[in-house]
Amino acid sequence: QEDDELTTSGGVNYQWFFDGEPLQDENGASLVISGAGTYTVEVIDDLGCIGISDPVVITSVGEAVLSDWTISPNPGNGSIRITGTRAGDSVTIYGASGKLVWSDSAPMDGIVDIRSAPEGIYLIECIREGLRSSKRYILNR
Repeated sequence: QEDDELTTSGGVNYQWFFDGEPLQDENGASLVISGAGTYTVEVIDDLGCIGISDPVVITSVGEAVLSDWTISPNPGNGSIRITGTRAGDSVTIYGASGKLVWSDSAPMDGIVDIRSAPEGIYLIECIREGLRSSKRYILNR
């Protein structure tokens, strides 16, 4: 997503959807956002295979909910794979008490090691362009 536009790639045909309904004549690789709601795109590749994107929730034009990053395995032993982050993102991990455990720029699809931390529930936060998203992580051995 860039500003008020969503983009995709990897297909030869596209169909954009808004709140589950197809958008008439919106069949290019990009879409100008028309308002708040849930957007998805159906992509058909050159072999005829069809894929549907994960939904992107727009709360207001110009602001998307940050939801495209993941952590795994969860629960895990403290070796956390973080995927879907971008250059400029920051990632912070807090313990259940709110204590800072780890903080750095995004590991760019890398591994964060908190294996020396005690078992428990942790909050992993990603910040991108002023948007915040948090995920719960369970550390157990």
